[in-house]
Amino acid sequence: MGKKIFILSTILICICSSTFCDVIITPIKPKYRSIRFPDDLHGWLTGYGRVFYTTDGGETWERQFMPIDSSKPESSNKTPLGFVGSILWADQYSAMVRSESGIITFNANLGYGYENFLAKDILSRLGYTLFTDRVSGWGVGPMGKVFLTKDKGETWNVLQTPQHDVLHNLFAVSPENIWVVGNNILQNSTDGGRNWRLCQLPFSHDLLSIKFVNENIGWACGYNGLILKTEDAGKTWQKKETLYSHRTVLNELLFINAHQGFVVGTRWHKNENMDEDTQEGIILYTEDGGDNWKQLITKLGEDFIDIASPPNGQVWVISRQGKLLRTKDNGATWDSITIE
Repeated sequence: MGKKIFILSTILICICSSTFCDVIITPIKPKYRSIRFPDDLHGWLTGYGRVFYTTDGGETWERQFMPIDSSKPESSNKTPLGFVGSILWADQYSAMVRSESGIITFNANLGYGYENFLAKDILSRLGYTLFTDRVSGWGVGPMGKVFLTKDKGETWNVLQTPQHDVLHNLFAVSPENIWVVGNNILQNSTDGGRNWRLCQLPFSHDLLSIKFVNENIGWACGYNGLILKTEDAGKTWQKKETLYSHRTVLNELLFINAHQGFVVGTRWHKNENMDEDTQEGIILYTEDGGDNWKQLITKLGEDFIDIASPPNGQVWVISRQGKLLRTKDNGATWDSITIE
């Protein structure tokens, strides 16, 4: 029986003009962290002590649990989860999720997951992680380190990139074609991590996410509202202007195709009536490949950190504070959703 959700309101939108890697290694543990939809009906949502699963396109969500004895996944006694982070890989019926101790594999047919503990030397350094299939995965961390596993995370090879600084995120165009971004870093390997090419950029801002729609066209985003685009497989990158730059962090991006894309993040601005700055979550949208961006929505007190889109074209956005939004019309209207 799925947990009931309620559509709180439909928000009519008028179109107007801290380092963020995996929260496992940051002190702030958000209510929501990651969302994925492998197809139109099946989806996964994670956060602090919470993993939810849907089989009806997000109309209802069922909470997942852990066996009390994780070595015996058939145990009928279940316990709530400890902290869980980003979704590493997911299909219609299972998901691999980062935890404080390792990697949890959830089986939707059972309604719970069991944990594969990581070695301490890997656990302390492994940040954002992404699996390209059930067994092969990549991760990034400090000092320009890239991590590679080919056995579901049982063992990891540690690879060194040219720049010895913090890496925040990565994207696999193919098993051999890997991109990583970080503190003033954008690097690419076309031979499975054996060799790396450092992209020279005329910008000094940190990059937090990178995505490609094919081997040639990709985007990256990060601090100070920075958005970069390449159309030649990363040989050159162009800066794309938005409404926001100073005091803006763009956490994540999603392109449905080469033309339509979304970027989510947060910005801070001075509030004359308050001692502290005001935080405001933002969602931006482009329909011309990133040449022009529209502000779709702003939410006071929110920090939008992840975004997903099933094949049917719906777009889901989550915030660190627990906001879950859905649009069915490219951001013209949004549903705000609560899971009980």
